[in-house]
Amino acid sequence: MARFIRLIVVLCIMAVWMGAPAQETMSVQTRDGRTLSLTIRLLKSSPHVSLAELRRFMSEAKVGIELEWDETFGLLRITRGAENNALFLDKTNILVNNKVIRGTEPMRLVGGEIFIPISSLKVLSSVGNEFIFGDVRTGSPADMAPAILPTPPPSKAKPEFTSAPEKASEPVPPRRTGAPYLRVAIDPATEPLKWDRVAGGASIFQEEWTFNLAQKIKSLLEREGNIEVILTADRGEKIAPDEKIRRINRSRADALIALRLDASEFESQGGIEIIVASASLDLSAAERTRIETRTNPPTAAAYIPYQEESLALGTTLLEELEHAVAGRVGPVTPAPAYLLRRIAMPSVILSCGYVSNPTDAGQLRRAGYQETLARAITSAISKFRKIGQTDSVIK
Repeated sequence: MARFIRLIVVLCIMAVWMGAPAQETMSVQTRDGRTLSLTIRLLKSSPHVSLAELRRFMSEAKVGIELEWDETFGLLRITRGAENNALFLDKTNILVNNKVIRGTEPMRLVGGEIFIPISSLKVLSSVGNEFIFGDVRTGSPADMAPAILPTPPPSKAKPEFTSAPEKASEPVPPRRTGAPYLRVAIDPATEPLKWDRVAGGASIFQEEWTFNLAQKIKSLLEREGNIEVILTADRGEKIAPDEKIRRINRSRADALIALRLDASEFESQGGIEIIVASASLDLSAAERTRIETRTNPPTAAAYIPYQEESLALGTTLLEELEHAVAGRVGPVTPAPAYLLRRIAMPSVILSCGYVSNPTDAGQLRRAGYQETLARAITSAISKFRKIGQTDSVIK
């Protein structure tokens, strides 16, 4: 028996040794002539570096570059003095000193870790002229010889790199398999509608109304099969905007629909509205966002996540809702919404009606109207799944 156990142990060790992936290292030349090593991982045949490894590398390089991962906004800030750069989760956009340029690969979340494409670092490196990235070399550390790279001109001494300790990552929901599998986040309102003159009498409470609609949508969608629905809040739960954004992004959903009600000083204004984020309007809202949220998000304001996919989702919702409630649905509208600018998935805000409008208020009080909307929204999400606009929508 003892010999059998020893044999099993030996075989396990051999299997691990033979199947262990070779270490992959990239040689990087600094501007002052030093050669450093960067441990990388191939994702889709392209070299990427984990955020933890990039922090280690920058600390060793001592070039004054600081890294700040912002989970709320889904972006990595890369700064040095007055230089202000950023990479965005699941987007190829790169912000270089407040100018957006197009990269070739997105920053990715894999197994709870952030991975940055080397191609994006090369774009930033070409601006700052701080590093020269060499070839990927595979083997054990003893086999690694630094790549021979051109010696760049010397530079002045840079301030030492500093970085805040990284937060512990939270568990990330696993993805199911199946074709086509879809995970949808439904976001009911968690704040009261700031309006005290509801048309037609009895009050309509935004939090309760949107939560009941979210539950109906969840029930209908889960009957479709291979669709998972995540509600961003429990009934009556109060959530700060940044916490809600963090929850939504951590859900790793493929689409988000935020349910809201609206009100207006003008009683005639009414109907259903579908809102998506807009690049043309987004930057103009940066200052207002800074004041309203008491944050300073100029880099995040340039980031319009999944704009084309969100428009596709909004258009599909528009088509289904027009069939269900003809004449009560407005066009898909771009707006500088704080929530939509920071969600790493296709997303829309669906305003289901104006409590200040007599016709809308009457409809909102009818239980059958909520059922009608729920079925139309369910149909739209099912069609959106079949569209398969991009790989980022349908996994």
